[in-house]
Amino acid sequence: MFDALDSGLVAFALPLVAKEWALTPDQVGRVGSVGLAGMFAGAVLVGQLTDRLGRKTLFQATLAVFSVATGLCAAAGGYASLLVMRFLVGAGLGGELPVASTLVSELSPKAHRGKLVVILESFWAFGWALAAVVAYLLIPTWGWRAGFLVGALPVLYVL
Repeated sequence: MFDALDSGLVAFALPLVAKEWALTPDQVGRVGSVGLAGMFAGAVLVGQLTDRLGRKTLFQATLAVFSVATGLCAAAGGYASLLVMRFLVGAGLGGELPVASTLVSELSPKAHRGKLVVILESFWAFGWALAAVVAYLLIPTWGWRAGFLVGALPVLYVL
């Protein structure tokens, strides 16, 4: 759910960021898509490390990476730093998504496995809905940075 929250938050925050920093349409597109490159990198890297370091360890590490990087988006001082943070968010998400599905699949009783994986994947809809609520309640008053700070909360799961 929190991985989808991040995806939703950037969609709601980006128009405000673009206006505040006078970003060009190309720059807005890069900020919106650099996370996909990060997801690819994260999936490849974490995929190589999962069997050696363990799924639970890497799940926690990737959750921390995408949460902290999302929170650091709030501190971005400009276009370049936001690009770097969004790439790191993507790297964390790219590693976290397949590990989470694998953990649910491996740890679920066979009779309930399919249902539990579907429930896990359905949390994307809840995450986007939560992003809309956060955007509606926080961003008009506190600005786009507040939305990204909320996106850092999943790091508490790791602590």
